[in-house]
Amino acid sequence: MVQNYTFSRSNKNSIVWACSSRHASRCEAKVKIDKDGTLVYHLLTHNHPPPKYHVTNTGDYIKIKPIDYKIIKSSRGKLVMVQGYTFSSPNKQSIVWTCSSRNSNRCTAKVKIDRQGTLACDNLAHNHPPPKYHITDTGVYVKI
Repeated sequence: MVQNYTFSRSNKNSIVWACSSRHASRCEAKVKIDKDGTLVYHLLTHNHPPPKYHVTNTGDYIKIKPIDYKIIKSSRGKLVMVQGYTFSSPNKQSIVWTCSSRNSNRCTAKVKIDRQGTLACDNLAHNHPPPKYHITDTGVYVKI
């Protein structure tokens, strides 16, 4: 990891490491590391932001993959929709959103959305199928 970016090499004998996002982002950043582990060359111009990682208690790095979500308007207020499931927040200050079916289905799925708008999954395992919605002409989601 160099400046919060990760690199990988094409084979175990190579001393040139390319940005780990070279295929997905067509990033041309690379580093050259000699056999002693010293950085001897670098081209660190990336065309994407650095990946986000969570460091475990054992010091392992786990890549946090962004999950798409959208804020929708329903007849009951704002909901977060993730993978077709909806989540509600108990109040405007809360960052924890619980499954909208937590009461009717006793579903324990929940997500967290931090102040920057990044979604982190606490538990996306639902015990029911996703709800079905009709979208009105004004963009309001109505559960059917």
